[in-house]
Amino acid sequence: VEPIDAFSGKIAGPDGSGADAARLAVTHYRIANVGQGRTLVQLRLATGRKNQLRAHLAYKGFPIIGDDRFGARSDPIKRVALHATEMGFTHAGSGQAVRFNSPAPPAFYTAVGAPIPAPVEIAHAQRLRPVTVRADRDTSWNNVAKWYDNLQEGGGSDHYQNVIIPGTMRMVGPHEGMRILDVASGQGVVSRSMSLLGAAVTGVDAAADLIAAASSRGGGTFVVGDARKLNEAGLEPGFDAATCVMALGNIEPIDPVFDGVAALLKDGGAFVFVISHPSFRAPGQTSWGWDESGAQLRQFRRVDGYLSPGQRRISMHPGDAPDVVTWTFHRPLQAYVRALATAGFLIESIEEWSGQRVSQPGPKAAEENRARQEIPLFLAVRAIKRNVWRGGGG
Repeated sequence: VEPIDAFSGKIAGPDGSGADAARLAVTHYRIANVGQGRTLVQLRLATGRKNQLRAHLAYKGFPIIGDDRFGARSDPIKRVALHATEMGFTHAGSGQAVRFNSPAPPAFYTAVGAPIPAPVEIAHAQRLRPVTVRADRDTSWNNVAKWYDNLQEGGGSDHYQNVIIPGTMRMVGPHEGMRILDVASGQGVVSRSMSLLGAAVTGVDAAADLIAAASSRGGGTFVVGDARKLNEAGLEPGFDAATCVMALGNIEPIDPVFDGVAALLKDGGAFVFVISHPSFRAPGQTSWGWDESGAQLRQFRRVDGYLSPGQRRISMHPGDAPDVVTWTFHRPLQAYVRALATAGFLIESIEEWSGQRVSQPGPKAAEENRARQEIPLFLAVRAIKRNVWRGGGG
């Protein structure tokens, strides 16, 4: 349910006791239909207190029908009209997020005089399939190496030059004599920027052609290696910092990447990574839209799915070679946080970066510029290696 309102509070139980010891409870709700003196609502728990939904609705003066314990006076469908339509959790064996759906019974709709809907197809399940790419499959960018090298060296990507590289430099703070590991370094555009400030940079990437391009330009030592198998790259531990810039979204799984980085960093070393913002930039699940219904024109970012992890094949330059694709993997932010904690990292800072492009003059330019600044394009994280945190993040 996409929440449009919420209520919270500390209330007593049905017998009036327990108010002093009550804990904060938050429920998001949306009205789905009204009729025949009843209201059909969709609810989402933000906290998981005992009887939370029943207590909250009763407290607001709308007890669930059939729930005589919390004040209901009617029972038209001969049951408590509370149904779990969606449930998700992390699978204890695989560590993957799983989700189950069960449509509400037809009686819920007839109770308010509403038509019974056709079976609902879940948007995120349609648009983004569960991750099935094997951990040993090559998802490197070797097949787009020439295109990517030309992009970065032929004037460069404006996002890299104006946002990503300056932001990464600030969060890493490279200086003379600092040892930095650049994971999934590509053709070395970020590595060279750090080396210009005196850092000794080692770049690792699974794409041999990109490593060859990086080595030909200097600015560091470059090694062919899988980011998920850094222990096999022959690297000397003790790096002061590590970076992974705009690459984690092309790697599956990420847990061995974080474990490998932690093993090569000094205690107290910083790990900085930059990704497309997972909340607003999930391929196939987010898009721009326009609301022209009000007095003021508004551009918005539509989000059709977020929590479910998934994969998508992306054509890097569809006009020239549509069959040349790379894999892109979507994960919610909590997946990155969990992987960091398990690997022994403590998050020090999170930054959200907007793009710096400006629209050409026109009737929608001002609103496009406003929306571009309000809805971030990138997410950057700086985490510190703390050995005391290793072993499950606890």
